[in-house]
Amino acid sequence: MSVAEQMVRDERATTEEALAVFDAAEPVETEFMIGTWRGAELQTGHPMDGMLVASRWWGKQFVDGETVHPLLFPTADGRALWALDPKRLPVSVLLNAPLPSLENRSLGGLVNAARPLLQTKKPKTSSAATQTVRKEHVVIADIADLLAHVARLREGRERIIIGVVGEPGSGKSTVSKALIDRLDAAAVIVPMDGFHLANNELQRLGRADRKGAIDTFDAHGYVNLVQRLRARAESVVYAPDYVRDIEEAIAGAIAIPSDMPVIITEGNYLLARDEPWSGLRELVDELWYLDTPADVRLERLIKRHIRFGKTPEQARRWALGPDETNARFIRGTREAADQTIDVLAFSRSL
Repeated sequence: MSVAEQMVRDERATTEEALAVFDAAEPVETEFMIGTWRGAELQTGHPMDGMLVASRWWGKQFVDGETVHPLLFPTADGRALWALDPKRLPVSVLLNAPLPSLENRSLGGLVNAARPLLQTKKPKTSSAATQTVRKEHVVIADIADLLAHVARLREGRERIIIGVVGEPGSGKSTVSKALIDRLDAAAVIVPMDGFHLANNELQRLGRADRKGAIDTFDAHGYVNLVQRLRARAESVVYAPDYVRDIEEAIAGAIAIPSDMPVIITEGNYLLARDEPWSGLRELVDELWYLDTPADVRLERLIKRHIRFGKTPEQARRWALGPDETNARFIRGTREAADQTIDVLAFSRSL
């Protein structure tokens, strides 16, 4: 485990350690940083340690090569994000005033109450320095670590939504089920596969021979469902499921009541940068990427295709053809994930 991974896992570091990791990070192109990024706080011994977590700070938004919103917060209803102007914060007062312990405290309500005074629509930070920034991934390899991470995510939140992303055969359903089976709270899995276009529609569109590609899903329908789950405005939301025995989606198969505290939504394209997929970033609390060796994935895929009716030759041809084409696309989105799960090590910890 690298120093950076250890720091993020422990949520603690000295100022010197944090600066050393930053200075050692490889540069990335500015274009990579454009978008909305989920943030996390490291305890460094600063007088304001805990302030970001207590205030429900969400993350940052990189608008273009010159401008950034560094302080994004969720609205009171959790449906959207708003940007706080750091110049309007009484930092000197906060630094010098005797603050009570922020452990287990929530200042989110206070921040939202002061929103009319603090909100800005003008980015307040230059992102010219993003050429020296690299996004560090935490690699989780143990179910106990994952459960502890989810517990931290749930602090101060009535509902969390976690997206699980992986290439075909990476183990998305297996990891998701292992997690909810061990959580100390009610949870439900909402699969993106429920938004497969019907087989007759794929035939009409001429896409049946590459079912599973990004344009063979009802992307807008899926994102709209996640919006409804985030809003919690309905007493129950019904989601579709995908039944492999018939290779079709079934509407209204999964009931998600408004008081469901944990939702795991898993699929291939949750990290895709194109619209409407990119809108998922602001709707979920975190996005996880499953890292599975290619030979393991391929073996799983071939066995799955055979189990559901393909001959061994057909199964291998599909796994190395459409499945692998989709896998290459998905691999290209992994750097935007919040966490990475080492699936083989994770499986051994179960």
